[in-house]
Amino acid sequence: MTESVIQVDVPDPKRLIAVLQFLAELGQVVASNEFLAELGQVVASNTEMQPILDWIVSKTTSMLGADEGSIRLVDPGPDAGGGQTFIRKPAAGHQSGSWPRPIAMSVMGYLIHQGDHLASPDLLADDRFSGLRGLESRVRSILAVPLKIENHVTGLLAVTQAHPGRNWNAGEIQLLSIVAGNSAGVIEQARLRAEALEKQRLEEERRRLERELDLARDIQMSFVPSRALRIGGWEVIGRVVPARQVGGDAFDYFMVEGGRLCFAIADVSGKGVPAALLMSNVQASLRAFCDGRQTVPDAIRHINQSVARSANGKFITLFYGELEPDGRLRYTNAARGRAAARPVRGRRVPAGRDPARTG
Repeated sequence: MTESVIQVDVPDPKRLIAVLQFLAELGQVVASNEFLAELGQVVASNTEMQPILDWIVSKTTSMLGADEGSIRLVDPGPDAGGGQTFIRKPAAGHQSGSWPRPIAMSVMGYLIHQGDHLASPDLLADDRFSGLRGLESRVRSILAVPLKIENHVTGLLAVTQAHPGRNWNAGEIQLLSIVAGNSAGVIEQARLRAEALEKQRLEEERRRLERELDLARDIQMSFVPSRALRIGGWEVIGRVVPARQVGGDAFDYFMVEGGRLCFAIADVSGKGVPAALLMSNVQASLRAFCDGRQTVPDAIRHINQSVARSANGKFITLFYGELEPDGRLRYTNAARGRAAARPVRGRRVPAGRDPARTG
């Protein structure tokens, strides 16, 4: 019986370690190149910032096999730890949401001051963050790296585990750092583009609103007489200059049967569009009820009942008068202050002492 002997060469442990390290580094290069290629496609196909952030978070979480990934962007201003967090949307059986503020402030503050990565198997038991002890959070094992633009920290990219104990190795730290380094510029460009689009939208909205207000002003001015009214020895003319494009001030004058000259001055409390809308109701009611076929008190009573239904807590002051051909004036004064008549030549003559008087 023949016995066969096979000799197996045992590789040098140092060489084996070197080969494994090479394969790991090669895997990181492949993963980072794949990430960059896909990132370029995502940026090219999206004009908004949110889809880009969502993709970066989702891709990073998948590459590192983490429970959750997040991007936190720093807001400009004194609150360096403040900002906005974008977290992978929850999947079936997985909870997600914003970090507790103490964790967000602590991690962001650490990255800003250290300028390097943060790797912790248990953030809540880490001696560097003693203030987080006892806090309940699903953020336990964490690997976070800063997002930098010209050595200025603009945010962070992080992956986390809901349970403690994951020890992040050098390859994972390097891979996340590469991803963050290539993502920071893209995120900043997306942010600037989003800000420019929002600024453009607000400017277009402002111009649209101004056009609408100018149109509303033209409509409101069409409700008041544009030319003087002359009858006998009397002449009536008025002008309204709103504090804004539109307002609650108005006047009117017109003739009714019997040769009577009717005129009114009114003011709605407040300014702007709400006051203008209510005043348009007053002006329409004046023309509807002050037609010369009912007494002044009855006409004003009907106007008050009509307008009160849409006043919404606002009040209106009004002076309304009807001038007879023989010079007699019948009027009502609803909180407009004491009225007075001033002849072209002569002294100022009070038109009545009682503001509610009809004479």
